[in-house]
Amino acid sequence: MTVGTISNQESACQATFDERPIAAPPARLSSFKKKDGFEYLNCKEKELRVSTEKKFETKNPLGEIINVIRNIWKNIRVFNPFTHLFNYLEKIRCAKYIESAKNRNNAKTKEDLTRYHTSLLFKDSNPDDKALFKMHITEGQDPKPLVVLFLGNAQTHNWSDENAGLIKLFNKIKNNNDADILIFRVGNASDELKYKFGISENCSLNTNVIYEHTKNIIEDCINGKGIFEEHLHLHLKPSKIILCGYSWGGGTIDKLLKDNWNKTNNVPIGATAYIDAIKLGSFNLGCPIDRRPLYSQNHINFYQNNSMFLNGSELNGNNNHDISENVQDTQTDHLNIDDKTSILDKIYRFIKKHTKK
Repeated sequence: MTVGTISNQESACQATFDERPIAAPPARLSSFKKKDGFEYLNCKEKELRVSTEKKFETKNPLGEIINVIRNIWKNIRVFNPFTHLFNYLEKIRCAKYIESAKNRNNAKTKEDLTRYHTSLLFKDSNPDDKALFKMHITEGQDPKPLVVLFLGNAQTHNWSDENAGLIKLFNKIKNNNDADILIFRVGNASDELKYKFGISENCSLNTNVIYEHTKNIIEDCINGKGIFEEHLHLHLKPSKIILCGYSWGGGTIDKLLKDNWNKTNNVPIGATAYIDAIKLGSFNLGCPIDRRPLYSQNHINFYQNNSMFLNGSELNGNNNHDISENVQDTQTDHLNIDDKTSILDKIYRFIKKHTKK
């Protein structure tokens, strides 16, 4: 497994979003190795071994104290009966919303299905913060790759591309016009916690509800149904699917593939990308994703250890051709890692490469 590292001197190795080549960082850090069109550090001395249990890491000055607290937090989340009780009660209260989402709001006809999709679609003419997804569908008769992007917690389609890097990535891929694209919001931890503790009765942004809608939209896009039926090439399944997620967006990918969702559609998962991936849902208490996405043919992972309580992680089960980078720039934290031009550029080129294969 090869682990790449971004230097603290980010300007030395930062690639711009207009696809200029990456400059090599200072030689004292490690040797640079080129593979799959990328240059990345061959830091063998920092190579992480696959283990059966991941522990949290942080570079915060409180160091070991925070590590201890976070691992206690993880055990509380796994074993505390009160956590399970709150989750159970929330699931009961939210059950009718989850069931309605699973049933596509009880759509019975083609017209019902189109209305269901339209109700969740973000429209530039009438921007709604609660809208679930945006799309760009190419024209033509031949099947195209489908790229699916997932924003992080609380991010909406109204955010600027300076504050939500995957929106910038969506626009960049859209301009190429060589792949169909969907981009989803994933929910809001604040709203979910208010509902969990009975402060709010609004379940619309609960991650379980949004997750069911998300599965439906992707499946209907793959099968050319509802709002997607008018696009001729969508009567054929995509040639492959490429998934990319930041924070809870990475958690959404992990859950989708864990649920064997891809097998129900018989479309290969050509590639996946994580940016500081966090397990989906407030009930997971910000625990990082610590395993490679199931069924993915190629994977790239970016994570950081600078934030106090929200960090991605090195992954169990990496393949030899996977790329993983611990972003060591001290100015990078969980809230801004998705905005880093160097990371967005690498993911863009990674997606572009795998859409053309």
